[in-house]
Amino acid sequence: MFLSSTDKSWRRGSRLIFAIVFVLLTGAFYAYVTDQGEVTLRIVTDEERQAFERRWRERMDPLRDIFIKAGRNNGVEWPLLASIAYQESQWRENAVSHSGVRGLMMLTRVTAKEVGVTDREDPGDSAAGAARYLQLLVDTAPATLADENKIWFAVAAYNGGPARLKRVFRKWRSTVSEDGAWTDFEQYTIATFKQSSTTAAAIRYTQRVRDYHVLAKKLM
Repeated sequence: MFLSSTDKSWRRGSRLIFAIVFVLLTGAFYAYVTDQGEVTLRIVTDEERQAFERRWRERMDPLRDIFIKAGRNNGVEWPLLASIAYQESQWRENAVSHSGVRGLMMLTRVTAKEVGVTDREDPGDSAAGAARYLQLLVDTAPATLADENKIWFAVAAYNGGPARLKRVFRKWRSTVSEDGAWTDFEQYTIATFKQSSTTAAAIRYTQRVRDYHVLAKKLM
């Protein structure tokens, strides 16, 4: 379907209006428009932002070089890696969940073995393994997804699993007549699936990581 420049401007404007209404209704922390014209909705509250900044000051110094090294060696931005780690463990290297995932990046035993991690509670081993895993997930992202959005597919898959996300992505693509923005896919997923579902949870997880990524880049 061909869209005139006026139509495209109208669509971008509509997304911006939707974002503003969303923030006003939900109390979300902020929203912004990316360089590609996408509206990215933010869900981190002011209280959560303050907690992130406090923990950054308290816990980042011994971890910074670990994230930098893991990110550099595996082609992942270190602030993004740090943001995932915060969402996973709040930067606690000995974190353990009831499901058995553990460590700074909360790796499962299976994932750790897949990416060559021998000690999940060693922060350097954990961060390096998570960075390698993210690159594997980027490589499995749908070919029709724009390159700059493949990393967000990888982040969602890090939480919800790549096979499940691919199935949902294919279903969404069958409902649209042109390539949509990643935020369109997020909105479709949250609107289609129950909030308690693994798929919707993976998208909310990604939204939170994106928030923390913005904050991390301001603090780095």
